[in-house]
Amino acid sequence: MKIDFLVENNRLARGVEQLSKAFKQKFEIACGEVIINLEHENAIGKMTGIDLEHGVSAIVMNCTLKDDVELHFSNDGVPPIYFFFNCSNSVIVEDEKIYKEVSAATSAIFAPISDTPHKINIARNSVMKMVIIAVNRVDFIEKVLCDINSFPQQIVSLFKDTKAKETLYFQSALIPEMSQSILNLVEDSKMGLERKMEIESKTLDMINDLLKSYREEKLENTSNYKFIAEDYERVKDAKDIIID
Repeated sequence: MKIDFLVENNRLARGVEQLSKAFKQKFEIACGEVIINLEHENAIGKMTGIDLEHGVSAIVMNCTLKDDVELHFSNDGVPPIYFFFNCSNSVIVEDEKIYKEVSAATSAIFAPISDTPHKINIARNSVMKMVIIAVNRVDFIEKVLCDINSFPQQIVSLFKDTKAKETLYFQSALIPEMSQSILNLVEDSKMGLERKMEIESKTLDMINDLLKSYREEKLENTSNYKFIAEDYERVKDAKDIIID
């Protein structure tokens, strides 16, 4: 099942509206969040998309996809930087230079290059509990990253690459805080403004945690703390709780 997913002006909510058409499902909008309740032969569950401030937008997936799905992303202009937080089955992200698996219980940064199609491949019978965040480089760096130079040079260059000439892929294990944030978003019963404020808060926290993971893994001697076996067991337990 191939689905063309237009990321209009680096925003994801419009794409979720298009998904509702592909699955022949109606959507509703609550305080800016596009909501699809999936009751289709190829998909069961819930999927939402929302456009937030500071150039941030998000998709929250809590569903089972019974058929192979290809989400083909196209952009008007420079593509956003994508942040994946995955507590479910693996997915594949790719453009002309990158072909990577976002494994279960991992987070990832994916920055496709400009003027190049990119896509996400989801295998049939996948249980999806995942948050995808898209960040508009210009808006985000101007309004949020006031001290971007504290990050590794590759991240600084990534956000300052407003023409998207360079690509990047980075993957790391989900830390427990990320797993809890995914759980809060996919199973949250809040509605309206309260729900929107929760998404705004959690998405920024998740972006910050992933950038922190990048910095700690790429720079030597930034932290004396290293993940130990018990930490990975906590991540696995959090993943199992979310999937169950």
